Amino acid sequence: MSNRWQRYELETKLAGFLIVLVLMVINLSSIWMVYKMKSRMDSLQRSRMAVLGSLAQADINRTKGMPSDSLWKAWQELARKTGLEEIRLMDESGRQDFEYNKYQPWNVRIPSFGQARPDLPLPGSFGLDGLYISPAYHRQGLVYFTAFYKAGPGTGILALEYPDDQAAAIIRAMNIQVLSGIAGFGLILIIGLFFLRSVFAPFRQMAQSARSKLGGALPGRSGSDVDLVVSTYDQMVEQLKARGQTLQQLYHSARDRAEQSELIKQQIVDSIDKALITIDKNGEVSSFNRAAAQLAGGEETGQISRWLKENNLPGLIENKKTQVWEARHLKYGQRHLQAELFDLTDPAGQSTGSIIAVTDITEIKNMEEQARLYDSALLMAQASQKLLQRITPEFAALKDRPGTSSSPDGLWQKHLAEIERAVGDMGQYLSYQPAGAPETGKHEIIHASKAMAAALEMAQKVAKTESTALITGESGTGKELVARAIHRQSPRSYGPFVSINCGALPEALLESELFGYLKGAFTGASKDKPGLLKAAEGGTFFLDEVGELPLALQVKLLRVLQEREATPVGGTRPFKVDVRLIAATNQDPEQLVRAGKFRQDLFFRLNVFPIELPPLRRRPEDIILLANHFAEKHCQKTKTAVKHFSKASLDVLTGHQWPGNVRELENAVERAVVMAMGNLIKPEHLNIKEENDQNGPKVVKGMGLLEVSARAAAASEAQMIKEMLKETGGNKSQAARQLKISYRVMLKKIKDYRLE
Repeated sequence: MSNRWQRYELETKLAGFLIVLVLMVINLSSIWMVYKMKSRMDSLQRSRMAVLGSLAQADINRTKGMPSDSLWKAWQELARKTGLEEIRLMDESGRQDFEYNKYQPWNVRIPSFGQARPDLPLPGSFGLDGLYISPAYHRQGLVYFTAFYKAGPGTGILALEYPDDQAAAIIRAMNIQVLSGIAGFGLILIIGLFFLRSVFAPFRQMAQSARSKLGGALPGRSGSDVDLVVSTYDQMVEQLKARGQTLQQLYHSARDRAEQSELIKQQIVDSIDKALITIDKNGEVSSFNRAAAQLAGGEETGQISRWLKENNLPGLIENKKTQVWEARHLKYGQRHLQAELFDLTDPAGQSTGSIIAVTDITEIKNMEEQARLYDSALLMAQASQKLLQRITPEFAALKDRPGTSSSPDGLWQKHLAEIERAVGDMGQYLSYQPAGAPETGKHEIIHASKAMAAALEMAQKVAKTESTALITGESGTGKELVARAIHRQSPRSYGPFVSINCGALPEALLESELFGYLKGAFTGASKDKPGLLKAAEGGTFFLDEVGELPLALQVKLLRVLQEREATPVGGTRPFKVDVRLIAATNQDPEQLVRAGKFRQDLFFRLNVFPIELPPLRRRPEDIILLANHFAEKHCQKTKTAVKHFSKASLDVLTGHQWPGNVRELENAVERAVVMAMGNLIKPEHLNIKEENDQNGPKVVKGMGLLEVSARAAAASEAQMIKEMLKETGGNKSQAARQLKISYRVMLKKIKDYRLE
């Protein structure tokens, strides 16, 4: 550090010296430039006068022997062109032979006045060019020069007189520059000394202050100003470093604690299922948590403010009363919400704003309603079981009653079987029927296609076992109907059939619906409630849209399949599960497994007995049967005469692709039954537009039903191949494997359907 300060002192002095030196160089350079300009002007002047002398000599030679007036006129012309005022011709002794003066005639001599002319120069004063220019002199208020020109030895001397104020000005400027340079040099020295003194004055003051504090020179050192200042500076730096490190540690520690506290606070706030919105004193939204953003449908402050105004929550701030209302959620539809207001204050107790807590109480209301329904269902189940216990022996006695077989055509046994089946079905529905569950209608699933017959044959085989079945197929193909058919034909047919749609409920509610909950498990859980798995005890539990099941619940469902037990929400002790599980999905479960959205082990547990239901476009022979069935069904429901389809409407039905499958067909027929005024359903009543079927078969008048079906099947195949090629990125081998056909058949169909 001492060396650094000494180097700084040396560099400062050197900088001052360099500044003085630069200023001196600039001053001397200006003087040199003036002298250089003077020399240049003298050179130009000398060259000019040499030329003028040559011209005058040429005129003398040209007018030699001529009268004097001719020479005078020639010189007059020369003086007019060159600016000369006087031209004289003298011999070597200085005697004047002839003279021209612009102010006098040629033959009149006017006595000169003012300053005398310069004396004739000595012979050695002439230059190599025979020229000598006299010093400047004043005459008649002007500055004059006289140039003496000698062409050679033995010749006369020409004296050319001319005014030149410019050269005189340069001489004056040169003199002034010399004087100013001398004065400037002194000023530069003064400035340099003052600069060095001002630079080192603080340094000396620091040294004096250090001496006074240290009591003199430091031991072991020279005691110079540099050493004292450096020593003091080092001590200050060390102290500042120590304090800086301490402050930095305190700052980092405080910052880490603040960040950790803020992170924990944000995580806690975001983990709360209530929507929390803070309002400042001006009524503006200052912060909100994740639940509030989901409820309002956006994470911008402006959107939260608009949502508050739309739901009239600013009025809550005014009256400070709990507010309950219904609002539509972007994801979950119509919901019941409850808002409460709490005041926010600073440490001094001053109000800083308010916080609005919005709670979704839809699940609480639904749970209360389901608890009421469940209690009613339990009473009905007990009553049905007692009824069945009393009726079953009576049926057995009636079957074994003597003489019943003598009835004509076994009519007694036929009616008895129908009564027994009706009582069994009644017992099933009395056991447990979820609110809103669709009625099955007839037991038989209407079909005529081989594809549907094969699927139902598989369902009939698995119905007699306890194996888990996985039903796959597009939406609207009748997966729940097949599941109910499996239940009716299974040994558990007298038990309840309970179904739930996994995609229709949020994760928190879905878990409590499946496994039940204990009292106090969450807000609103005022008493224990068994789940649907418990309600399906001894029967069949149907999981519709199992592909929408969250991953967290997939683990619990896997435990149900493996261990046959489940744990309610808020509980620690599991309960045994005795149900037959049937699952269904409209997605490709293997593709969900590859995408990481479905657990592979759960898929293997569910896929014990897979049943794939074909879409309606692959079973065109079922379209007319189903349409007639739905027409009869809805005619009975609307209490109108049975209506029939015209040939044109049948062509429209068989020519449509039915992306919504059987459900779409039923909706179209129901609308047609309502719209048709007579007993005939026409194409305009179906409201099926041709632009929706651009890829469907073209129905031409006069086609047979088999030809229409063939075209519909071909169009369906082409559409499926086209979609699969798009899904696999044009990979024909992979598309063939997905469609379960050979690569050669794939190439042939692509060629036949012109899908290249």
